[in-house]
Amino acid sequence: MQQNEIDAFCDLLDQERDAIIAGHLDRLPNFSDRKINAFDTLKSQDATSHHIKIAQDRLTRNATLLKAAIDGVQAAQSRIAALDDVHKTLRVYSADGQISPHVNATSTLNKQS
Repeated sequence: MQQNEIDAFCDLLDQERDAIIAGHLDRLPNFSDRKINAFDTLKSQDATSHHIKIAQDRLTRNATLLKAAIDGVQAAQSRIAALDDVHKTLRVYSADGQISPHVNATSTLNKQS
């Protein structure tokens, strides 16, 4: 395997890492196609275990970062949904001490103190 091919593949993985860390998730589909092409090129070469280990470590690192990014986006979506629910529903306690939600038909509720 040519060292420049593995270096190019690793550089591509490093660029993907930088995009994930910077939050540029919209750029990830472009990396997917480029990684497939680079991997196909590498697959046709004789790879040493050292080269495979280098690529595997970077792929694992990026997969971990992607998982964390997905978890973060899902947490943000849940939080936004919860905040939206707060604006739509007033929760009060009923006479028996149970929480009783009341849907606000309009958002004219004045929340001033």
